[in-house]
Amino acid sequence: MLDKVIRIGKLFDLYGPLLTDKQRSLVELYYHQDLSLAEIAELEGVSRQAVYDTIKRAASYLEDMEDKLGLMKELESMDKRLREIAQSLLEIENMVADDIKSELTKVTLMVKQLRQ
Repeated sequence: MLDKVIRIGKLFDLYGPLLTDKQRSLVELYYHQDLSLAEIAELEGVSRQAVYDTIKRAASYLEDMEDKLGLMKELESMDKRLREIAQSLLEIENMVADDIKSELTKVTLMVKQLRQ
């Protein structure tokens, strides 16, 4: 269930503006503010079933948009690639730091030998 909430939240961030005002409002209340269907129905002055149907339709629409446009999949792919690049940069930084330390050690030894 938590995975679905997170997924709908991400889809909502990407495609939420494509929903109707009512759908956006109900999805916000249900997924982001964690209100129950009954609480939302009371707030909105509609039946619990109407809230459920609207949220289900909105979630389905968000999934359809992802199927068609694939923005979330693309963002996740780019995020994965950026993490890989960051890891590679960290490894390079560590290698360079090790090389610098090694060279400094050599220079220090040479200076010591020259002073003797």
